[in-house]
Amino acid sequence: MADDGGEEEEEKKPVMPTMPQKIEPPEYIAIQESLVPFFEDITDEQRDRRKFDEQRVEETNLYAQRIEEKLNDEILKRKEADSALDKLAQTRLDTVQEALTKQMTTMFKQLNTDIEAAKERLGETENKLVEVREKNERELKACKLELVERLDRIQAGMRVESKTRREEDEKTAKHMTAEIAL
Repeated sequence: MADDGGEEEEEKKPVMPTMPQKIEPPEYIAIQESLVPFFEDITDEQRDRRKFDEQRVEETNLYAQRIEEKLNDEILKRKEADSALDKLAQTRLDTVQEALTKQMTTMFKQLNTDIEAAKERLGETENKLVEVREKNERELKACKLELVERLDRIQAGMRVESKTRREEDEKTAKHMTAEIAL
């Protein structure tokens, strides 16, 4: 009996290594192995999409920064233009006042005429200055509103795209999980 038991143990040892060679793998293992490259492709695709989305966000931020810089430059230019207009108006006013002082000694009548002309020019210059300032403020507000609207549209589009991609990724993952489970 000891010999019989020994022979059985010896027979089991050679049978164990040959057993996996004789048994065919189940279909689900073959399906799982065939889906591994597909899941790797999906993972790569998700990673690529995320990188692409990150790049788009960075590009949008850079675009917004450039626009803000341009707006700031434009604001500075307009402030300088306003300052130049103020100086010009002041220079013209000073010139008119000097001319009035000189003419006052020579002719009283011409003085009254020049004073009236100076008042009209000053009023026009002030009106123009006010109009230019109001126009600049309106344009600046319009630019800011347009920028905000563009950024809101871009942001909303990115949110929708991100949400859509997440939903697609979740559906794909659920679908693949369901297929794998079958």
